Amino acid sequence: MKNSNIQIDISQMPEYITNRFCQSVLDLVNGIKSTPEGQEALERKKAELRSRKAVTA
Repeated sequence: MKNSNIQIDISQMPEYITNRFCQSVLDLVNGIKSTPEGQEALERKKAELRSRKAVTA
């Protein structure tokens, strides 16, 4: 899987857009977490990040 870093400067958005954006991201995360496949994918990613952190520590 290709890693990509997306950076969004929400300080440049109107407040109502920022609120809608944040709610959409939260809905996305909750939707992923609500499925067994999503939970497994998140656990794999967390394990990968922990192993990377252990190597750099």
